[in-house]
Amino acid sequence: TVFVGNLPFSSAEETVMAFINAEMRKKVKGKGPAVEAVRLVRDKSTNLCKGIGYILLSSTDLLETALLLDGKLFEKRKLRVNRCERSEKLKKKNDKKPGSAKGSSSNSFEGARTGKLRDGAKIRLRKKKNDQLLKKKNTVSKRKRNAQKESRKERQFRKKQKKENKTTIR
Repeated sequence: TVFVGNLPFSSAEETVMAFINAEMRKKVKGKGPAVEAVRLVRDKSTNLCKGIGYILLSSTDLLETALLLDGKLFEKRKLRVNRCERSEKLKKKNDKKPGSAKGSSSNSFEGARTGKLRDGAKIRLRKKKNDQLLKKKNTVSKRKRNAQKESRKERQFRKKQKKENKTTIR
C-alpha cells in the first residue's frame, strides 16, 4: 500500500486510479492493471476529498515504481507518494490477536468507497449552499437600504436649507 498526498479536493477514486495506472504502465511493461484499489480520505459532512489517499498495488514488485511517482503533476498539483507503514498501535493490536482476519488478509482492502454522495450528505450540502447565498443577498440588501436612507436624509436636509434660504432672501 502506498500513501498519496497533495491530491486535489475534487478528485475521485476512478480518476486517481486511471492516472496511477497510466503512469505505472509507462514505467513498467505489464498487461494487467498496477492498482487494485484506491481509497481517498473524505470529509464526513461534505464528502469532499481531504487531499490524501491510499493506493493498493497489485503486487509488491510495483512499490519501487510507485514511489517514483513522487513529484508528478496530477491536475496541476505535485503528488507526494510515500510507502505506507502500519502505525505502532496497529502493530500492537495485530500482535495481540494472532491470525486476525484484518491483519493477515492481503486480499482485503479496508475502507474502499464508491465515491458517490449519500442522500443525507447531498441534502446538507444543498442547505449549506442555500444558506450562504441567502446571507450574501441579505447583506447586500442591507447595504443598499442603508445607502438609500442616508441619501433620503441628505435630500431632506438640502430641501430644508433651500426653504430657509428662500425665506431669508425675501
